[in-house]
Amino acid sequence: MTYVEFFSSEPLNNVCSSLTKKPDKVVFIGGSTYQMRAFIDRCSELFGDRVKFDCRKVNLYSLSSIVEALSGIVESEEECSVDLTGGPDLALVAMGIVAERHRDKHIQMHRVDIEDGQVTDCDEDGCALVPEKVALTADQLLRLHGGSIAKDLTEAAWDLSEDLLGAARTLWEHVSPAPADWNTLVTLLDRIFMLRDPAQSTDRMAVTPFSALTREELDGLDEHRDELGNFLESLREEGLVERFSLRQPAVMAEFRDRQIRRVMDKAGTILELRTYIAAKKAADREGNPVYSDCVGGAVIDWAGNDLADHTDPVNEIDLILMRGMQPVFISCKNGNFTAEELFKFKTVADRFGGKYAKKVLVSAYPVNNGDLRFRADELDIFLLDGVMYMKDHAFGSAVADLYEK
Repeated sequence: MTYVEFFSSEPLNNVCSSLTKKPDKVVFIGGSTYQMRAFIDRCSELFGDRVKFDCRKVNLYSLSSIVEALSGIVESEEECSVDLTGGPDLALVAMGIVAERHRDKHIQMHRVDIEDGQVTDCDEDGCALVPEKVALTADQLLRLHGGSIAKDLTEAAWDLSEDLLGAARTLWEHVSPAPADWNTLVTLLDRIFMLRDPAQSTDRMAVTPFSALTREELDGLDEHRDELGNFLESLREEGLVERFSLRQPAVMAEFRDRQIRRVMDKAGTILELRTYIAAKKAADREGNPVYSDCVGGAVIDWAGNDLADHTDPVNEIDLILMRGMQPVFISCKNGNFTAEELFKFKTVADRFGGKYAKKVLVSAYPVNNGDLRFRADELDIFLLDGVMYMKDHAFGSAVADLYEK
């Protein structure tokens, strides 16, 4: 079977049929050979050599040009199925003309709903495309949009052992009463441990000599020494810290394992982890996972380089969830944020998620700033805010529904 695709600036429109039911051949019809060829190169990441791709350049403002191209394809291919998902209006008119002229070819026409994967039989002959279940990975989505996950800059996936799940609940109990206090202490630890001694530090222990601290770090340590000591002592009593010291000659903390150390590397990581856990545990009524892929701390390379040569811009997205072909981009904020951060988030999510991407900002605090709420709504960013007050079950239910927002 040969699929005919009207080439769209939205990558998912161009491949939704081929992902739903793999054809032998795909022919794109569009106005730019260069753009179609560039996209065909990206498709190799998804289809390898199992599907043959070709393209036909037409004048998209000329009905006769489109009709001529479609007629040529229909007459030369034994079986054709035309995807109307991304077609411009004039192309759809042209397809109607061609279908009428070539009734004997029994041309199939259909449209795919990206969000639920359902296929509509547009020629109404009762012979509908039977969809297969599609589950794109986040990296495959990014590659379709010309980017990739920078593997050398992106953290390894969390190992959601019972130990980590228990630790995440315990740590969130420290955060939820006052996220600002957590942010202050963890940010101070992070700044100190950035200056750690590599010879004494390990993947779960950080040691920073006092001699390496700047005046600012020393002042911060003096100001918060008692709070930091009480905080680390409570973590030690809970079994998350083996030992620690805030006295000369070095600031030291040895965590239970490398994952606990990772949570403590950045103040916002705990909210990202809580959201990641909720997404991984999300299930429908039949017990099937809601999201087919979940990537935390994804660093996106705009040029599609997954290793080393990151000469083009890179941006981090806290979480990318995939529900079949539909992406959900999530930004987590454990403290205050600005309208500028909303614009930046929208830019990256739109560039690599396209028009079908859901954009969600998860905020520990309630967002009471009316201007920020208005801006988020204007930018089509859903706010899941006030999560510091949400119990695990309520938060999990909210995350499981994000693809619908």
